[in-house]
Amino acid sequence: MKLKNTVLALALGITSLLDAQTGMRRCATDAPTKEWDEWFNQRVVEFKANEILLKKAQAGATIPVVVHILHGGQNVGVYPNITSTQVQSQITVLNQDYAGNGLNVNQVPTAFAALKANTGVSFCLAMLDPTGTPLAEPGIDRVNYVSKGWSNPNSYNTSSSFMNFMDGTVKPATIWDPNRYLNIWISDVSQNQNVGILGYASFPAGSTLSGIPGSNAGSANNDGVWVYTRAFGNTGFVNAPYNKGRTATHEIGHWLGLRHIWGDGTTCSNNTDYCNDTPPQLSEHYGCPTYPQVSCSNSAAGGDMFMNFMDYSDDGCLYMFTNDQNTRIQTALTFGTFRKNLSASSATLCNIPNETPSASFNMVTEGCIDSVITVDENLSLGVPAPTYSWTSNPPGVTFLPSNTASLPTMTFPQAGTYTVTLNAVNVAGNSTSDMTITIADCGPEAGLRELNKVLKGVRLVPNPAYSSLTIDLQIQRPSQADVAIYNAVGQKVYTNTLQESGKTTIDLASAGLSVGIYTVEIRASGEVLHAKLILAQP
Repeated sequence: MKLKNTVLALALGITSLLDAQTGMRRCATDAPTKEWDEWFNQRVVEFKANEILLKKAQAGATIPVVVHILHGGQNVGVYPNITSTQVQSQITVLNQDYAGNGLNVNQVPTAFAALKANTGVSFCLAMLDPTGTPLAEPGIDRVNYVSKGWSNPNSYNTSSSFMNFMDGTVKPATIWDPNRYLNIWISDVSQNQNVGILGYASFPAGSTLSGIPGSNAGSANNDGVWVYTRAFGNTGFVNAPYNKGRTATHEIGHWLGLRHIWGDGTTCSNNTDYCNDTPPQLSEHYGCPTYPQVSCSNSAAGGDMFMNFMDYSDDGCLYMFTNDQNTRIQTALTFGTFRKNLSASSATLCNIPNETPSASFNMVTEGCIDSVITVDENLSLGVPAPTYSWTSNPPGVTFLPSNTASLPTMTFPQAGTYTVTLNAVNVAGNSTSDMTITIADCGPEAGLRELNKVLKGVRLVPNPAYSSLTIDLQIQRPSQADVAIYNAVGQKVYTNTLQESGKTTIDLASAGLSVGIYTVEIRASGEVLHAKLILAQP
């Protein structure tokens, strides 16, 4: 709706915008500043006047996506730690909606049929993380807020406090380079009517001039989109009437420079979304309106375009962008700081051919009964990244935290020779790799004397230990030795380096070691010794 008055609305975090049916607000994206509108609108003019840019836009753009799934430690498939199937369903919806062939598109009124746009924009789940490592689940980054020490997202009782938590804590700690990825965060959110939002987005940034763009334009720490997990995709944990994936379609519209269809104003004279082909409209719509709906004397133009993705109608009743909206989308992809390189980035992040796994790992080849053996390196390759399973022959080896971890620790129940096998699997196939380790009964003075040429043994005095511990090595020739102490679950809790004397005394309280069973590991000149240590109450 093209109007001369550019007065902007207040932020949309007010309870009057609640959907009476659900208690949820479709969108909490604030209206941008006047300076941002002026800057972006000038870029639109430049875009429309440049034939080269217009031809480039006609070729289409592909945007790599990473979805950060915020959860509290639940297993995959337990809400809110949703499956990859639900994530993929959202990508499918986006690709259909932005191509102009999504759900119910055949219901576009005749008055608007010629205005419906195929934006040429498509979305793909990134197959590589920022380091170039293949992802086991393309486009998915699972973030456990408990292990991060963060609050439960649904513990916030206002939309502003929730959004401050997301923008100030979650996003800066988890964002992937916004020049290469569209970052989407999904999480639970309180159903309190003071919160109750479905999504919000950052507008495209594009200039460092003072006052431009607005304060809600994306930065390197927060650029992207947040969506309520129960409104993400069209399968799995989704709630009607926001169960068709249109919340993400709407919010990514903002992320690509689109204003709300009614322009966020309060009267017909100050509502504008800066698009000539969207009829002037008084306000947003909820539910599933019956066509036509008329406001702002727009009957000749076809009435309110409540089926436009930038309105607030229910998911099943949203099904179009317009040609002028597409011009703004292409402008954002051309000039936006965190938008203009995304399609080029997709060439290296998306549609990478699958590669059969190649399993490989490194670990020591000697150890003691009940000592903790750590897999030093998992060198397996494959696209997408493989998943893993570890086994032993003979059986009985304990793998921690599980036998599906990338780098587990192992304890062995008795002396003998074991074959440890890694099986790496992805959609292209599987591969196995074996290593053999000899486990000895190392006795009270632990050490693999018959196996090592430099490290002849280690004495732990006293053992059990109480307040202090002396580690005394028998080293055949001068050598630097690295000492590490592991707790019962394989976590490294102490490190030190011993020089030629091969002897050190540890104040156990100062070292932070508590009562329990530990494994002392000594490494020197490529050799390894392990000894069991018991810390007891005095």
